[in-house]
Amino acid sequence: MLIIFLPIFITTISTNAQVKIGVSSGINIASYTLSEKSPEATTETKTGFLISCIIDIPIFDRFSVRIAPAYIQRGGKVEIPSVSDKPVLNYDYLLLAPYLTYGFNFSKITARLLGGLSFGYLVYAQAEYEGDEVDLMSLTNRFNLTTDVGCEIEINIFRKLSFIIDGIYSIGQSDISKAMGETKTKDLQLSVGILFDLRKS
Repeated sequence: MLIIFLPIFITTISTNAQVKIGVSSGINIASYTLSEKSPEATTETKTGFLISCIIDIPIFDRFSVRIAPAYIQRGGKVEIPSVSDKPVLNYDYLLLAPYLTYGFNFSKITARLLGGLSFGYLVYAQAEYEGDEVDLMSLTNRFNLTTDVGCEIEINIFRKLSFIIDGIYSIGQSDISKAMGETKTKDLQLSVGILFDLRKS
């Protein structure tokens, strides 16, 4: 029912509002925090991939609501001085991220602040160490909640088409581990994409 209703809703409001849809992709510089670890161990970042769809709906002057379903690769590395190889943790999620945005217009350039929550559902969890791979799905909670803040630059290319550059910092709020003590994700998402204005005029 929601899948049927959403396109009708977007089409209806797009006649009177500057509703935009788009796609973006880029990299996720991922890490995590771990409450229980060896004193000499430190966590390091790993680089993953992300891709997102965008629905941006104005609500009043300068403000809009943005819905961003996405696929993202999270995780991180562990540095242990006594071990030559660094264990790598890989966590892949399907995301639904509702954001509130606030924009500043400068001719053909719009700068925005973004903030909100991201709800993640785990689809892949694996550890890599010395050439071996270990399935972590049974040891990892399926759902992950993060608080996200960031900024965006939108550059108008044609009348209804814009180029966007995004940077979002994501802080995990829920414990994703069932076994290792409290483990929370931490990410810096950098992406580029396009937005298309749905107005008919």
